Amino acid sequence: MSLVGLRDMSLIETPPRDRLAIQTVVAPFNEELVRTAIENELAREGQVYFIHNRVESIYSLATLVTKLVPKARVSSLTVKWAKKNSKASCLNSFATKPTSSSPPPS
Repeated sequence: MSLVGLRDMSLIETPPRDRLAIQTVVAPFNEELVRTAIENELAREGQVYFIHNRVESIYSLATLVTKLVPKARVSSLTVKWAKKNSKASCLNSFATKPTSSSPPPS
């Protein structure tokens, strides 16, 4: 799925006041680091995009993140699923609160 379509949804030409820069961390997987980073971002009312590189385990990782940070809204999306579904379905999977960490419906 390309992020090109997301531009249509929201085009902010001037960053909001007091906007913090995106912070990227590359580190060995550590549950405490993941939990702390997500909680810190949610505390400042920000968003987290957690990228995972194994389709086979994406849903079990989503379940783990849900257990680590129960107050976080967790959605999972794979390119394979996105290619089979419309752009609207893909965007909707992130716009609505999921009921579980299971794969999106086909």
